[in-house]
Amino acid sequence: MRRAVIAFLLCVVSCSGQSDVLTKGLVNGRFWFLFKNKPEKMNFVLGAQAMAQADKQYEVYFPRNLRLGEITDAVDKFYSQSENLPI
Repeated sequence: MRRAVIAFLLCVVSCSGQSDVLTKGLVNGRFWFLFKNKPEKMNFVLGAQAMAQADKQYEVYFPRNLRLGEITDAVDKFYSQSENLPI
């Protein structure tokens, strides 16, 4: 889990200078599509899940009944609509 958090933080920090991938200081849909493949997206989600668990906020952001691949597919679908990219 620690590796996932570190990978998540490295992704966020490495893109912090690119204004089009941030909205109010947080990564957005344009950032999501920088990932080249599903495993990269899954690693990002794993890092986000680890951070949410550490803050005891997991249930707020991640439904327990969804698998990792299902979450990444849902995020892909959400960001496939261009009006959602800045979110």
